[in-house]
Amino acid sequence: MNKEDFILAVKKNWELIIDSPPEFQADKDILLAAIERYSVAMDFICDEYKSDKNFVLQAVAKNGYVIFHVSEEFKNDREIVLEAVKQCGLVLAFLNNVYKSDRELIYEGLKNYAQTLEAINKDLKMDEDFVIEAVKINGYALHYTIPKFRKNRAICMAAVKQDGIALDSVDNKYKSDKEIVLAALKSNPKAIKYVDESLINDEDVKKFLNTV
Repeated sequence: MNKEDFILAVKKNWELIIDSPPEFQADKDILLAAIERYSVAMDFICDEYKSDKNFVLQAVAKNGYVIFHVSEEFKNDREIVLEAVKQCGLVLAFLNNVYKSDRELIYEGLKNYAQTLEAINKDLKMDEDFVIEAVKINGYALHYTIPKFRKNRAICMAAVKQDGIALDSVDNKYKSDKEIVLAALKSNPKAIKYVDESLINDEDVKKFLNTV
């Protein structure tokens, strides 16, 4: 089997690398193809690559869950953690607490995972300036903020502008706030299902929906 065919094969069954020819076990393209699909494949590669920071960086960039299969040294290497979080924000919840107050890491995580906000440090959860920036990155992150921020009009407006579906998470009074509703619909017309009944037949709302 040639290299190209083997790459296709390990994407379906990573375990093929375990008993593969030595040249395949030493081929970074093959190993990264397996790791991209199955993070556990990282456990079965040679020690040389496990201790190679550049290889680990490539691996976590392809599959953030690889962070669970690297050494403690690399789990505490911010550069590696950043690459992992960029690929999968969920992993932040399981990493060193110091990273849960690292705004850059959190913002990167939010780009792909709204629930990243559940993992952050308590002080940041209470920080209005931080939260408004967070929902500008991922509007649906509003769902994971503390209740008082879902009653904050500026934060709710920022959230629905980024993702209209965030209208589902705003305080009920804003579901009948025409400005917020129109901003949500502009972002995502499917947000109509969260609009208060009092606005369903509003002329401006109907006019907007007729244009999309």
